Amino acid sequence: MSAPAEARPVGPRQRLLQVLACSALGPGLDGVLLFDLEPEMVAPVTDAFAALLQLREQRPVRRTTLGSVTGDDELWLRPTLRHDGNGVNFSLSPGPLVDTTPDSAMVVVVPDLVRLSLPGMRAAVQLLGADVAAVERSGFRARWRPRARWLAACQEAEIGRLSPPAGPLPDPPQRGRSTADQQRPRPGAGRARRT
Repeated sequence: MSAPAEARPVGPRQRLLQVLACSALGPGLDGVLLFDLEPEMVAPVTDAFAALLQLREQRPVRRTTLGSVTGDDELWLRPTLRHDGNGVNFSLSPGPLVDTTPDSAMVVVVPDLVRLSLPGMRAAVQLLGADVAAVERSGFRARWRPRARWLAACQEAEIGRLSPPAGPLPDPPQRGRSTADQQRPRPGAGRARRT
């Protein structure tokens, strides 16, 4: 005979899946910050998160990875060369963070938040929790409602190295206590939103 669900011990994998499911299935949580995730676990955790998001959205999930060398132009624009009868044409199309495609959902993966480039940090601040986002660069204009879910990892020992554009971060969960038990408002923990 099995014990009732609330009496069963919950291991780290089950907790992680619960957190990912809450973010993927809940409309108000746009991202997850994971502490002390081993680098080789980023891909399988991203796969699980994308699968949960695909269940909710019922459409394919695009993935974008941001790192230490991610620049402004590659976030917002994609140059396109096309050959036609008159020669080569150059145009700009939406970059990976411009979420104007209704036929797919998006997961933005930040494997190492501490080492994320400054343009990547600015993009996170601009998009996370925003009702609307806009980009105007090199004659390209777009306006959209950000729907991407973010999955970021950070070593707990390196939290102090995060630069201010990352905004306030939650305190890492203490071992043996759930994050829900620890969620208390912190002074000055409001988030500025830019559009």
